[in-house]
Amino acid sequence: MRVEKQEALQNILDCMTGADGGVKFVLFRDNLEKLDKQAINGDTKAEQLLLIMIHFSKLIDILSEQK
Repeated sequence: MRVEKQEALQNILDCMTGADGGVKFVLFRDNLEKLDKQAINGDTKAEQLLLIMIHFSKLIDILSEQK
């Protein structure tokens, strides 16, 4: 895997596995909740960021399907 992609994947893995003691995950989760509140109030940029999360979730589902 190319360096930029490997670094991005490692950052995601570190966050989700709590490699730093869970600090990044807690901040990530807290900020997602804030973005959702902003999106509810009409912030289109917040909504776009949340759509990235939804697309990433779908990507995980698609790429982890067993054939």
